[in-house]
Amino acid sequence: VNAANDYRATPLSEAAVAGNVEVLRRLRAKGADAEAAHADNQTALMVLARTSNVEAAKLLLKHGAKVDSREQWRGQTALMWAAAEAQPEMVKLLVAHGADVNARSRVNEWERQVTAEPRMQVRPSGGLTPLLYAARRGCAECASLLLKSGADVNLPDPDGISPLLMSIMNFGFDTAVVLVRAGADVDKWDTWGRSPIYAAVDMNTVPTGGRADRPSQDQTSGLELIKLLLDEGAN
Repeated sequence: VNAANDYRATPLSEAAVAGNVEVLRRLRAKGADAEAAHADNQTALMVLARTSNVEAAKLLLKHGAKVDSREQWRGQTALMWAAAEAQPEMVKLLVAHGADVNARSRVNEWERQVTAEPRMQVRPSGGLTPLLYAARRGCAECASLLLKSGADVNLPDPDGISPLLMSIMNFGFDTAVVLVRAGADVDKWDTWGRSPIYAAVDMNTVPTGGRADRPSQDQTSGLELIKLLLDEGAN
C-alpha cells in the first residue's frame, strides 16, 4: 500500500486526488502512510485541502497527517491552499487541528524585476499568509474564520500589501468589510504608496481599457466600501 512511482505518488495520494473516502479508509486500515508525500513534498492532505471533501481530510488528520507540512516549491501549507480555493469548511477543520494561521509562504528574494533585454517581468514576492490568500480570493467566510482563530489582520506581504488592501485590489469588497470590522488599519500603505481608500476609489472606476466590465459580484458595492473606510477615519 506504500508503493510509490517515480514521482513518489502512492495509492493513498491517488485516492486523495479522486477524493474517495472509502478507498482512503481501506488503505489506512492496511497501513498506508497518511503523510506520504510526492517528490515536491505535496501531501494527500494538501490535495484535499483545495476541495470541500472535509470527511476525507478528517480521516487523514485522525491517522497522523501533519497539518502544517509544506510543499517545496512555494512553502505553502494545506491551510493556505484551502483559503486560496475559498473552502471555508476546510479552513475550519484545519484551524481546529492547530494549523498555523499566520504562517507565511516562501519569500522570493528577486534581485531585479528588469532583465538585460530590458523587459519588465512580473516576479511575485510571495510571502503570503492564509489571510492574504483568503483576501486575494475574496473568501469573506474564510477570512472571518481565520481572524477568529488569531490571524493578524494587518500582517502584510513583503511588498507591504495588507489583507485589506489585497482584498480591495481583487474586488473582494465583502471580505474588505470583514477586515475593517475586525480592526484592519484603514490607512496602511504598501510599497507603492497605495492605501485602502485609494484602491477602493481606483477599483470603483475599473475597467478603463476597453475590455468587458467585470464588476464585483459581492453584496458590498464600491461606493459602500468607500463610505465605510471614510467612516472609519481613512485619510
